[in-house]
Amino acid sequence: MSHDDQGGLVSEKRIVTIGCELASGDVKHVSFRSRSSLLDFDIVLFTPIISDFLGYGSDYFQGKPSLSDTQSFQLRECCEHWRRELKEAVTAGKTTLFFFQSSRPSTSTPDKERIPALDVTRRRRVM
Repeated sequence: MSHDDQGGLVSEKRIVTIGCELASGDVKHVSFRSRSSLLDFDIVLFTPIISDFLGYGSDYFQGKPSLSDTQSFQLRECCEHWRRELKEAVTAGKTTLFFFQSSRPSTSTPDKERIPALDVTRRRRVM
């Protein structure tokens, strides 16, 4: 707790980052692969980091890194988890900031057709 200008107590905001880090010991960092809840925090900084899913010597398709079936499945699970968590955080009135990158790997569909995994350059509402 800290004090405001009038000497009253002010609770400090609980901040969490996903996919990015801040130079502060008061900020909790959570991995993109985590299944953490965001409801315990007041402020959420979210960057979808998918480079964790790309291994060394990754395949390429049309000049972009290509995810294996396993990596594609894991990425989709993580994206679904964070979509739900971010939707709940926004609905609960949490301050939620999104930072997007422009990388777009290719993933496999069940019939092995290669498609872009995430188009993070497009802005989309999380609802």
